[in-house]
Amino acid sequence: MTTPAATPTPPQYAPGWVKQDIYNTLAVALRTAIQTPSNTKDWLVATIDRGARHTSWDEISHWPDLTTT
Repeated sequence: MTTPAATPTPPQYAPGWVKQDIYNTLAVALRTAIQTPSNTKDWLVATIDRGARHTSWDEISHWPDLTTT
């Protein structure tokens, strides 16, 4: 089974960049250095109640940035 490709993360979001879903789940997303053809491991999301998992730009793009430079 193949994973459908996700939208690539824009290049200004370097590894280590942090975003947070401050309005809903309080989850935090950390930009990874993992490169995959499907872009599905661009971000590591840690939640307050379910642990951590990888995701893509498509899920977290609307979250506010905690990193500002």
